[in-house]
Amino acid sequence: MEKLRLAIIGCGIAARELHLPALKRLRDRIEIVALASRTREKAEQLSLMIEPKPRVFDSADELMASGVAEAVDLALPTILNPDFIEKALKYNLHVIAEKPIAIDMKNAKKVLNLENNSDKTVYIAENYRHIPVFQKAARIINDGGIGKPAFLVWKSTKLMDKEDKYVQTSWRKKPLHIAGFISDAGVHHIAATRTMLGDIEEVSAYLKRVRNYLGAEDTITMNLLFENGAIGNYIASYGLEFGNEISIIGTEGNMYIEGNIIKIFTARDQKTVEVQDNDGFLEEFSDFYNVVKFGKENLLGSSAQALKDLMVIEAAVKSFKERKHVKITSILE
Repeated sequence: MEKLRLAIIGCGIAARELHLPALKRLRDRIEIVALASRTREKAEQLSLMIEPKPRVFDSADELMASGVAEAVDLALPTILNPDFIEKALKYNLHVIAEKPIAIDMKNAKKVLNLENNSDKTVYIAENYRHIPVFQKAARIINDGGIGKPAFLVWKSTKLMDKEDKYVQTSWRKKPLHIAGFISDAGVHHIAATRTMLGDIEEVSAYLKRVRNYLGAEDTITMNLLFENGAIGNYIASYGLEFGNEISIIGTEGNMYIEGNIIKIFTARDQKTVEVQDNDGFLEEFSDFYNVVKFGKENLLGSSAQALKDLMVIEAAVKSFKERKHVKITSILE
């Protein structure tokens, strides 16, 4: 099997703790050949965790110009995505970049245009699109397992402690990406929601800030109207402790998702479906490999998909600021 020669640009938490463990499990397909980071020291530290040891460069530009890699993994602050994706494409490199696609829709559209005008792959790494429990829930719904879906409730709260490593990253302390953690983490939930119930047509939302140290609004309640006619309520907070609840109510039954378990209740019976868990990061890098090496259609990592996730968050923020319902498509105008 021909290996993909991959370079990592940005050697912080995401690269070290999320990407590298997955890439090590894919060493038969992907070889990490080069590293660069804002400081050479971080790249050197990461290189000690990789065998064979990759080449360390003083800058991202030097790395991309070297020709040692055929693809780059951008594990960078969100604000840097558009410029670094553009640079990588100019050097004829395939790109996989961390979500969100950009800090706002203006910059997200720039990434989409870059992808559309290149013959190289641009893959936005959204691991929730690869999580089997959401894919299985989508199949059950599409097969009529709960009748016609009518209502979604998703409550997700996680208190981000002041000393949390993600909270302590400088670009999250003073976020330039829209609504801080609400977009940073919220695009995960929107991706999963769209996987299960399809695209969202309209939203109305309220946001508030519970913890001053989180840098922006950290709590949201959002009403959703889906294109298929279903409605829903999404509640998320990074300043409150509670847990995670997902329920989807249909005309013929109810579905509850708890971790990797789906519980279905209908008038006829009750059943529990346990879905084998996986590493979403491993799956996204595996998919990226197949897109680059075998021409697989980029259905799960395209800029268009990532843009749709961010559109919902930006529409929610607009709804809150303007105190009105917002059509998702209006965000593209």
